Amino acid sequence: LFHPTDTLSLGFSFGGGSNIDLEGDVKLTYPDGSTEKTRHHTQMVIPFTLRAGFNWRFAEDFEWGADIYYWHYQVLQEQRTVLDSPIMGMAGFTDPKDFGNSWNWNTGLMYHVSEALEVMVGWQMDFSPIPDRTFSLDNASRDQKGVSMGARWAINKHWRVGAAFVRNWME
Repeated sequence: LFHPTDTLSLGFSFGGGSNIDLEGDVKLTYPDGSTEKTRHHTQMVIPFTLRAGFNWRFAEDFEWGADIYYWHYQVLQEQRTVLDSPIMGMAGFTDPKDFGNSWNWNTGLMYHVSEALEVMVGWQMDFSPIPDRTFSLDNASRDQKGVSMGARWAINKHWRVGAAFVRNWME
């Protein structure tokens, strides 16, 4: 976080990505009630992220902030699952993802009603990395827009309580 002036703050961050190995039990129940059990091992990737934003106190009791996020989702092109023993003749499967990169931006205003009370309003736009051809229930992210409103009360120097209403719209 940088403070080039008393009224302007700039922030930047980098979040490193990670390979993830998920594993767990798998149970398939057939219509007649019989079951097959095995375990799975699934490899996934969490992408790296870049973030930047600013906060500007442009008048005595008003602040404006905005930020942008970037996720390098193109590293997730497919998801591979291997089963310890076959179920229905399948030893595993590959789930195509074909993700692109994703980003979102947010902006908002804050009004300092008093030293202890602040009210805020904001807008966000989030662009999904998931192409239509690989959209599925486990990848339910879509482009979305959202508004938010909230208030924050400073109980004392160390404690604050906040409440917010957020409404998102997606395709």
